[in-house]
Amino acid sequence: MLSASGTWFQNLAASLLIFRLTHSPFLLGLLNFCQFIPVLVLAPWTGSAADRFDRRRLLIAAQTTAAALATILAILAWSGLAAAWVVILFALGLGVTSATSIPPQQAMLE
Repeated sequence: MLSASGTWFQNLAASLLIFRLTHSPFLLGLLNFCQFIPVLVLAPWTGSAADRFDRRRLLIAAQTTAAALATILAILAWSGLAAAWVVILFALGLGVTSATSIPPQQAMLE
């Protein structure tokens, strides 16, 4: 529950940051595309990885990576160094970690 809440808060904060930095609806859409397209594209491979490897370890690695990305982006934003392309790149990274963590999460809930 904590992970899902953190991911959604990160998505919201990144959207607000992009809009405040650029006021561009296009870049806001690009940000959201980068956050969610990895889940769609990588799902077959990450689902297979969740079946073949230790789910707990995959989940811990993905969540640790997501937390590190969120922390680094927060530090960059607070220091004023987060340009729009940096936020979009971090959103893509968060999308990849989400794509990696969703299949093991769902498999562990069953």
